[in-house]
Amino acid sequence: MDGPPPYSPVDMEQTLLDSCQKPACYEKIVTLTKEPYDSLGMTVAGGMSSRGWDLPIYVTNVDPDGVVGQEGSIHKGDILLNVNGMDLTGVTRGEAVANLKNTSSPVVLKVLEMRPPEDGQQECTLPPCLTPSPTDSTKSPLPNDDYSPLWVSWLQLPRHLYCCKDIVLRRNTSGSLGFSIVGGQEEVNCNQSFFIRSIVEGTPAYNDGRIRCGDILLEVNGKSTWGMTHSALVRLLKELRGRITLTIVSWPGSLL
Repeated sequence: MDGPPPYSPVDMEQTLLDSCQKPACYEKIVTLTKEPYDSLGMTVAGGMSSRGWDLPIYVTNVDPDGVVGQEGSIHKGDILLNVNGMDLTGVTRGEAVANLKNTSSPVVLKVLEMRPPEDGQQECTLPPCLTPSPTDSTKSPLPNDDYSPLWVSWLQLPRHLYCCKDIVLRRNTSGSLGFSIVGGQEEVNCNQSFFIRSIVEGTPAYNDGRIRCGDILLEVNGKSTWGMTHSALVRLLKELRGRITLTIVSWPGSLL
């Protein structure tokens, strides 16, 4: 098995800079009125253990003639957080669909609207190893609902929607952990996350097999990386020995 390839740090810097300068997603409350026999008229995907990913529930398609389409506030790519007081985060797609179907009027949805990437953004800013591929996409089982958000879209999500994982690596007195990072204040002039830039074959990170190019590095041994400069985090990673716990989050499209 080959390790994730390196990519141009210039391209990655531009992606990070764009995310600093553009507005984040925002929550909205949508109230719908429907008859008992009406469906909401939308399809969803995502959820826990969705083709190997733990994702929020997101809208893949809206029927313009359905209840949701006629109201007009919910769009493809929106994240569904809550319906009539029932939490839709941390559930499977099947559980979310059941909760959405078993609703009575009025239907109150808490929704997170995702800012859509600009036309051509994927081609202009995504590094090669971060370009989504068909095998990475989280898709609805329905054949006509194959929409999946771009990798850059997931970066807008607030931290409480991240499904994080702890990865423990071990390093003796010599040798590298086996990955490089990009991000931090020095590189983009704003408070930005750190991303895994590349992974070296034969190292602890590579041999573990769970770290992907494009993963967000949130914590190191319980210490948050938010607000750190690039040089400070590099120095910390080089100095650590023994058992090292990395808290990361992965999104679809971060690995070819």
